[in-house]
Amino acid sequence: MQVAGFDPDWVRVDTEEEFVDRLQPELDLILCDYVMPEFSGIRALELWRERGMEIPFILVSGTIGEDIAVEAIKHGQQRY
Repeated sequence: MQVAGFDPDWVRVDTEEEFVDRLQPELDLILCDYVMPEFSGIRALELWRERGMEIPFILVSGTIGEDIAVEAIKHGQQRY
């Protein structure tokens, strides 16, 4: 769906295996929820960091507190 001249190409993944398969350098952005049914946003962040990816990684959630934000920072998240 094109909005304001922007037509994003996006893919939703639900499992760690799908995430790893799609973790490619040509991505522009990773937008990840903290809570997912099959694996966690922290695990996704770990996988991203292990590969030395320079793709911006945005971890979002409406339910995390400061303790989890600190955990995310320890795993490479720059801001929360």
